[in-house]
Amino acid sequence: MVDDVAERIATLGGSPSGTPGALVAARYYFDRNDLKSAKAQLAWVIERAPTQDFKDMARLRLAAILLDEKAYDDALKQLEAPHAKPYEAQYATLKGDILVAKGQPAEARAAYKAALEKAEVQDAQFRETVRMRLDALGG
Repeated sequence: MVDDVAERIATLGGSPSGTPGALVAARYYFDRNDLKSAKAQLAWVIERAPTQDFKDMARLRLAAILLDEKAYDDALKQLEAPHAKPYEAQYATLKGDILVAKGQPAEARAAYKAALEKAEVQDAQFRETVRMRLDALGG
């Protein structure tokens, strides 16, 4: 029954619910460790979403899955795509995480510093998590 619901959400395509539905379906598949289906849903959003905001969210989520799969270069490629200014800090942070995983601490430090520069001042919790990552690399 639940799989049937996810399948229906994933096929909303042209409806106004299509893009949010695909993001929900991606999360559903991710939570069940069906990464192939999760990535397919996110790729659909990136290709067909009516707004850049949805595409930016989907790229972040796809890059995080690729990081988990150790597909570091593919993950970095997702983050190189143009994205809206409100996402710059998140993109830079995830880039830092990928570079740490690749064994490139100097580049990761630069990415984390960029994330701190781009993070909203009022988002103290996010900034603190980036500072902790940076401190772990020796600042």
